[in-house]
Amino acid sequence: MIDPFEAVRSGSALAYLIITGSIAGSAVFPVLPSETMIFTAGAAAGAGVLQVPLVMVAGAVGSLLGDVLGYAIGRLVGERALGRFARGERGRRSLSWAQRTLMRRGGPLVAAARFIPGGQTAVTVTAGTLGFPLGRFSVFAGIGAGVWGVYGALVGSLGAGAVRSGQWLGLVIAIALVLAVAGVAQVVRRRQRCDDDNEAGDGS
Repeated sequence: MIDPFEAVRSGSALAYLIITGSIAGSAVFPVLPSETMIFTAGAAAGAGVLQVPLVMVAGAVGSLLGDVLGYAIGRLVGERALGRFARGERGRRSLSWAQRTLMRRGGPLVAAARFIPGGQTAVTVTAGTLGFPLGRFSVFAGIGAGVWGVYGALVGSLGAGAVRSGQWLGLVIAIALVLAVAGVAQVVRRRQRCDDDNEAGDGS
């Protein structure tokens, strides 16, 4: 059985397909690696085993395919898909937030969803279920996927390159990128909790 991470680290001929497949599948099967995979691939590129531009492309394509898969599931299965993904308090909160926010912000949320923990699945499946226009969805999903692919590949490659060369500026930049994305995600989660609290207060 192929170890996907070892195949990527070793520069296997299947590496780029593995990157794309793992990231695409993680949109509907969260147990599959996505960020871990793109960072590992970026590190392999930083070590000269893979090529950074191709890692970016593989990550972006995988992310976009995952978005489309989630959207298609929402369109085909509808409310049953939402019920399946809404198991547990966190899942219900994510889906409730996605439904409310899609109605208000739409496209930008589709683009940003993959940077929010649990956001990609919730937003894409909800978008499909609500009948969000496919053309608009595809445009914003493509933008978000491209940015995410570049981000993940750069973080991994800069970090690995800094460790190998001893020039720590790249590592500092990589850490700054991760912290910036984590900070934005934290702000979004806090806003989500505030929206939930306000909604609960309005209903009391």
